[in-house]
Amino acid sequence: MQHRGPDDEGIETIAIGGQQEGPTVGFGFRRLAILDLSPAGHQPMFDPASGNCLIFNGEIYNYRHLRARLMVEGVRFRSTGDTEVLLQALTHWGERALDELEGMFAFAFYEASTKRVLLARDPVGIKPLYVATSDRRVVFASEVRAVLASKLVSDEWSPAGIAGFLMYGAPQDPLTVHRDIRSFPCGAYQWRKIDESSGRLQSDPPRRFWRFPAVDRGMSEPTAVAQTRTTLEASVNSHLAADVKTGFFLSAGIDSTAIAVLAARALGRIATYTVGFESTSMASEAAAAAETARGIGAEHTEIVLRRESIRD
Repeated sequence: MQHRGPDDEGIETIAIGGQQEGPTVGFGFRRLAILDLSPAGHQPMFDPASGNCLIFNGEIYNYRHLRARLMVEGVRFRSTGDTEVLLQALTHWGERALDELEGMFAFAFYEASTKRVLLARDPVGIKPLYVATSDRRVVFASEVRAVLASKLVSDEWSPAGIAGFLMYGAPQDPLTVHRDIRSFPCGAYQWRKIDESSGRLQSDPPRRFWRFPAVDRGMSEPTAVAQTRTTLEASVNSHLAADVKTGFFLSAGIDSTAIAVLAARALGRIATYTVGFESTSMASEAAAAAETARGIGAEHTEIVLRRESIRD
């Protein structure tokens, strides 16, 4: 997973029964630091008071609000990022914390008092989570090849997964191209534990914590326009939380242009990036994107893919 997380790494093995030769929970993480770049943001992250442990891929956009609520309840924080906020929210609120999260995430949380592991994935599955399960073991990661690299899971093909790939360009959830590896359902959570007497894995079925809200079909057009603008502005503003420089992919489309404009209003000067290409069959959007960047005063970078460089 080094290509995904170049900034830090951590591996923790927790003996569930107190004996190293018994059942264990193993967490590994490669970090791409976005919030709290200090060692306080290291993962796997432990809560020293409870012994709970978390690995978390993603970003919680309302973490400042949740942090303030937890501090009112007496929680003291050692870091400034969202990982510890999620760890403490799960520690104090259990799976009810999932109803409070606004963000994209896939995580594994070890609850020391019950010796259980909680797996969960964000409402629409922005962050990936792949799982392979047998009667005595569960292996999970944010990439299929990481699951396979464990050497604990068969690499046999799934005919249905391959058919979906060939038909649609990607396997359809929950299938992958491998028979024994499945995509964890989005908007859901699942507790897992080992029965210490038999050594067998016990788990409840995944439970949904989020569903698409009902559509208000009686809304007037002016109200819909106003609510869309308000929602989009709030979403863009919340996504700008970062302790590193951020950039925006910019095409000639309406959606990326709207996001870039709102971000520029919030931040001032922003950095935009466009990938263009040489083609006789269709026009590149690079020129239109550059014009948009000039219009909002962005620091613009254009990357052109040419025939001689496409292989690189």
